[in-house]
Amino acid sequence: MSLERVVSLAGDGVLKEGGETSIELRRYLGEIEGEQIARYVTECMASPFKDSGFVLQDLINEVGRRLGFEVEFGRYRGVRGEVGFDGLWKTYLSILILLCGKILLHFFLN
Repeated sequence: MSLERVVSLAGDGVLKEGGETSIELRRYLGEIEGEQIARYVTECMASPFKDSGFVLQDLINEVGRRLGFEVEFGRYRGVRGEVGFDGLWKTYLSILILLCGKILLHFFLN
């Protein structure tokens, strides 16, 4: 099944902050095999669809979770007056990786 179809079947099919689609999609991504994650990343890059950038953001954060990071998912869309990021990965060593896929990748040592 295509990733676009998966998104359309989750919740109301619309990705928004804290929405049912986002919750269901992230739960699904946490349950599938790593090879499927890789195929979905390729799908997002090779055949973009509506909100595929947001789905790619969730896929990359799922990779971080599988690598053992404590992941805080970022916002899909910016909000005026608030700091935005695609994901925040934390380790038990207090190393933080702040993901800003639309701009660049920053590394911070706490």
